[in-house]
Amino acid sequence: MMGFFTPGRMMKFGVALLFDLLKFIFSLAFLFAPLIAGVALGAIAQSKCSGILPDWTPGKGWVCTATGAVVGTAVTTGGYVLEATGIGFIAVEGAGEVLADATDFMAWLVFLLWFAMTGVKFFGGQRASGRFIAMMASSVGGAIPFINVAPTITIGVIAVEYQHWLELKAAGELARPQAPTRAARIAAQQAA
Repeated sequence: MMGFFTPGRMMKFGVALLFDLLKFIFSLAFLFAPLIAGVALGAIAQSKCSGILPDWTPGKGWVCTATGAVVGTAVTTGGYVLEATGIGFIAVEGAGEVLADATDFMAWLVFLLWFAMTGVKFFGGQRASGRFIAMMASSVGGAIPFINVAPTITIGVIAVEYQHWLELKAAGELARPQAPTRAARIAAQQAA
């Protein structure tokens, strides 16, 4: 009998974790947005500096690295100061929650397609209602601000897969195919 943690299921769980990580970053945008902006703009400043200064400039690498660090630190600090005013916090967190909800929606579209391709049914079947309830609870939990930092997509995918696995196990469809015996292989070769 095949176990629950097959390579195909582990791949689904890994993709679900990636969606949850992205949703986590978006949900906590008030923490991550200034950092991401600072790193991105610091890297851009460093590369532009390298393109502007001639190659013979003494200390060009150090000057451009310092320029990128200063720009990145200034942008990050400015972002946190803007958020401290309250208006920036509301704007950044609101945008982050919208992106988190969009990520949750896209993740469930991907997984519904993936489940359909692998034969998991949400309507009809012995445990279909349990799979549907698990998916809906995970989807609703992923839409509630600050609760959506929990890995709701991963929990939902694991619950759906576990319900499907229990159904297959009860139906006896999890038996591994047996390799043909030596006598069967010889008989097949002689028949050919």
